[in-house]
Parts: sequence; C-alpha cells; structure tokens
Amino acid sequence: MKVTGDRTIDMTEVSNYEQQGNYGVGHMDGGEIKDNAKVAGHLEEKNHDQSNKTDINLTVNIDSQDKSQAKKTLANNSSASNTSKFEITLSGELTKDQRASYKGVEIEIEDLVEKLGKLGIKHKLTINYVKQGSIKIGLEGHPEDFQKLQALFKLEPEQIKEILGIPVEGISLIVDEDFDQEETKKQEKARLIKEIRTKGAQERYLFKANLIRANLIRANLIRANLIRANLIRANLRKANLFLAKLSEAKLIGAYLSGAYLSNADLSNADLSNADLSNADLIGAKLTRANLSGANLIRADLSRANLSGANLSGADLRRADLSETDLSGTDLSGVYLIRADLSGTDLSGADLSGTDLSGADLRKANLSGADLRRADLSGANLSGANLSNADLREADLIRADLSNADLSDAKVENTRFIQSRGIDRSLKLDLIRRGAIFEDSPGDRSRNLSRV
Repeated sequence: MKVTGDRTIDMTEVSNYEQQGNYGVGHMDGGEIKDNAKVAGHLEEKNHDQSNKTDINLTVNIDSQDKSQAKKTLANNSSASNTSKFEITLSGELTKDQRASYKGVEIEIEDLVEKLGKLGIKHKLTINYVKQGSIKIGLEGHPEDFQKLQALFKLEPEQIKEILGIPVEGISLIVDEDFDQEETKKQEKARLIKEIRTKGAQERYLFKANLIRANLIRANLIRANLIRANLIRANLRKANLFLAKLSEAKLIGAYLSGAYLSNADLSNADLSNADLSNADLIGAKLTRANLSGANLIRADLSRANLSGANLSGADLRRADLSETDLSGTDLSGVYLIRADLSGTDLSGADLSGTDLSGADLRKANLSGADLRRADLSGANLSGANLSNADLREADLIRADLSNADLSDAKVENTRFIQSRGIDRSLKLDLIRRGAIFEDSPGDRSRNLSRV
C-alpha cells in the first residue's frame, strides 16, 4: 500500500492496519510515504481476522513538510502482544477521592469503564491510570475494542454520552514511552505497598507517597513520615500509626476503623468522609484538620487537639472527647449523642444545630460557644462554663445545670423544662432574659410558658 497525497481510506480495505494515534509525524509499517510527506496518525500492519472489519471511513491527511520526521518508525505499541494502550479523555473533573464529576454528578471510574461494555466491548479493559485534564483514563485492551470505541466517538458521540453519563472529548492511543512511565509508577507503587505489608514501615520516610486505595490493613507505620502522602480511600483498618507524621496528608474516604493513631500529627490533614470508628486518637494533633462527614463513632479523642478543625456533618456518637481542645472548632450539625465531652475546651466553638442529647459536658468550657438550636436534652452540664454562650432556641429539657455558669448567656426561647440544678433566683433571671420553663405544679394550665 502507498500513500502519495490526501485520500480517504475505507476501513474495510485496511482491516489489517491499526491506527497508532494522532501524534503529528508518523510512519506506515508495510507501506510507503511519498513526497516527503508528514502523516497525522499511524497505521501498523496487524493480522486481524477479516471478520473484524469496521465499516467506517478513516481520513489520512498528508502534509509535504519535515522530511526527517517523516522517516520515524512507528512505536511498537502493541506488536509484542495483542493489546492496545489508549487514553480516553472525558469532560468534567476528578474529585478529591478519585471519582469523575460532571455537572454535579459523581461516578466511580470503575463504573465508567464497566459501562463501556454496553458499547459492544468484548474483552477486558484494564485501568492503568487516572489523571486530571479534563479526566484522562489510561486503559489497556484489545485493538478491536479500541477501534470500536474510536469509531463510535467519531460517529455516535451522543450514544457514548448517554451510556456513560458523561461526554467523551477524545480517544487516542498511547506511545510506549508514555505508557511505560505510567506502568513504572504503577509497579513502584505495588512494590511499595507489598514492602509495607510484609516488612512494615516503622520510621520510614514516605513523604508525598502515592498510596491511593492501598490495602494496608494492620500495617506497621509507627513514627512513619507520611507528610502530604496521598492515602485517598486507602484501607488502614487496625493499622498502627502511633506518633506517625500525617500533616497535610490526603485521607479522603480512607478506612481507619480501629486504627491506632495515638499522638499522631494529623494537622491540616484531609479526613473528610473517612471511617475512624473505634479509632484510637488519644492525644492526636488534629488542628485545622478536615473531618467533615467523618465517621467517628466510639472513637477515642481524649486529650486530642482539634482546635480549628472542621467536624461539620461528622458522626461522633459515643465518642470520647474528654479533655480535648475543640476551641473554635466547627461542630455545626455534628452528632454528639452521649459523647464524653467532660472537661473539654469548646470555647468559641460552633455547635449550632448539634445533637448533644445525653452528652457528658461536666466542667466543659463552653464560653462564647454558638449553641443555637442545639439539642442538649438530658445532657450533664454540671460545673460547665456557659458564660457568653449563645443558647437561643436550644433544648435543655431535663439537662443537669448544677453549678453551671450562665452569666451573660443568650437564652431567648431556650427551653429549660425540667432542668435540674437551677435555683429560684437563677430561674427568674433566665425567664426575664427570655428563657422558657414549665409552669409550676400548682398552675392549672400545665402548659409550657414564656413568662
């Protein structure tokens, strides 16, 4: 076969050739290029079965420039094995936890690749990498499937969008050099994970290590340097991270249930949506950490430093937060049902709308805290400092306020029904400031009243 100028080649004529990507200058293995031509794309001779013909036209543009570049031979992308390495570029962006996001809808990358099967893909596709710009997914699969995807992209882009739920911007082959770099990174990551699992990584330097989705169950990471490491959705269940350095680490959606993180440094770490249930975080440094949406049920955070941390939407039911520094922390909407917050510093914290029912807040410092609409029913607030706190519309039904300091607290529409530890003079003062109490037993109305 010879190409001597612009022409359109019917794919039924060239089913023994495979396009090798649009990389500017190319070569036709088994063919010939005339007139110092430059080819936009590559064709490589393949021994495909004739039944695998694709009924689509492929346009090959000839540019008679750059004689030296035109003599370059085609990279051996898939000559050694019956596979093609190609990259699909999708619209949208990658989320922090490695999901595809398009117009507010998040899709798992694995699900996207699985959906390609609905486009007539017959063979297994292997994910080699996922990266930004827009969303690039490196895949390895059968050349026949690559040709089908490319043909559909050219002729039926809306069909691909309908099935995947996200538009495809491009489908191209990868030259071996690019693929080898990604493959090397993948192999290095696998070796590292194996070493950590088998030999442990005590005191090991793992600064900025790529451990996305790594399986590190029960791994020994005592005193390891994991500063700025990428541990998104990694499995660290029951791992030993005592005194580990994890500042600025990415732990989004990570599994850390039962992990030992005592005295670990997690300052500025992103732990959003992580599972930290039953984790030991005694004395841990969590200043300015992002714990939004995290599962901290029954976690031990006693004596931990959480100042400036974001705990919005976190689940802290039955967690131990005794003697913890939570000053200035965002705890709005957090579940703190029956949590142990005795002696905890919550000064200036945002606890608006938080469920603190049945919580132990003995001798807690809540001065200046925002407790608007918080549920403190049945909470033990004996000896607590609530001076200058904002308790408007909060629920303190059956709460124990013995020896609590309520000086200058805002109590308009705060419900103190059946609250204990409030003497008559304090009650009258609170009523004068807008608080709500149950009527006295002798009152025939027996209704709740604001006096």
